[in-house]
Amino acid sequence: MRKSTALFFVSLSLYQASNWLQNTTLNFYVYSKAGSTLSVGIVQFLQYLPLLFLPLFGGILIDKFDKYRMLLFTQFTLMILSFLLYSVAKDDINSTLLNVFCVVVPMGILKTLDIPLRQTVMAHLVSTDKLRNATSFYSTIVNFSRFIGPFLFGITVSIFSVRSGFLISTLLLIPNVFLLSLLKEHIKSGGKTPTSGNVFSAISFLLQRKDVRNIFVFVFTVGIFGWFFYVLLPEYIYKILNLPPSAYGYLTSLSGVGSVLGSLLPLALKNVYAYTLMKLGILLYAFGTSLWFASLYFYPLLGLGIFLNGFGLSLFYACANAQVQIASPRHIKGRILSLYTSIFIGSQPLSFMIGALIHRYLGIWMTLLCVILVCITLFVFLRRKSPIGTPF
Repeated sequence: MRKSTALFFVSLSLYQASNWLQNTTLNFYVYSKAGSTLSVGIVQFLQYLPLLFLPLFGGILIDKFDKYRMLLFTQFTLMILSFLLYSVAKDDINSTLLNVFCVVVPMGILKTLDIPLRQTVMAHLVSTDKLRNATSFYSTIVNFSRFIGPFLFGITVSIFSVRSGFLISTLLLIPNVFLLSLLKEHIKSGGKTPTSGNVFSAISFLLQRKDVRNIFVFVFTVGIFGWFFYVLLPEYIYKILNLPPSAYGYLTSLSGVGSVLGSLLPLALKNVYAYTLMKLGILLYAFGTSLWFASLYFYPLLGLGIFLNGFGLSLFYACANAQVQIASPRHIKGRILSLYTSIFIGSQPLSFMIGALIHRYLGIWMTLLCVILVCITLFVFLRRKSPIGTPF
């Protein structure tokens, strides 16, 4: 691995660990202050709402402007906003959540640029023949951070306070920005893209490629229902199982462990088509969700269920992401990946809000049952599709 690529992935690791620590802290902080699953859904909806509408336009900026300066700007500003979040999230009982809401919105706007920007930079730093492995490694780092972030939250809240998680996440971003500053020449030399077309170029490409278009549809559907567990977990652990706050961090980290293994599985299985692994991921996610019911009688089963939730989602997304990366033409790659980001991550705020609303009116058990039924329906539909892309 080249030095520039290694620095890029180390930087990515620090950023993702900070991001997941911050999100875990944010979820539990909001729930502890408001005592409402709906409030957790609202704050996550506000944070990720920009990712539903803005990535395609951000892709135009990524394709046309200096990628190094854009990446450094987004990371430095996210570091400042992370510290600001620590400053406004007070421990006293009278602190308002409105200040927290105001900080997470600009964070979401910056992530609109940052997420597809990092993937585009990675595509320029590695050769085409190594892009599949690099994409899988990228997914592994992101998913391993889903273990590290919540685990750090469990340690932090055990020693300090819930609010301290925001400060630790800020400290992790400092070396991340420093490492990115060392990549100036590598990103500038490899990051200039001969752009063509406009904002509709990516949409035109999808209209011509049915296989890639199908992936986008499936990713959006899974994204809508696949993140319910993230909103429901604080109440499930805190009120139903009566476990301490640190248990929330440790149990959530099991999703990260499953995510790491799920992202690595495509590398271990050769000559297996993307759709086959995507179907397996959906099936495992549904089984993991069903274990939430059994955990009432033996609560360690919740850990296995959360592990399978992370494993199934990661396996599904790793296959989908790799296929989109490979199929995207170089001259509009930024726009394709930005549109993919709007579908992949932009569906999450809808998932948070829909999950919170279903929970509010139907309760946690009917919400989990809805997730299982949707997964089974999607699995049956996928069985009728022909294999697409290339084998892993």
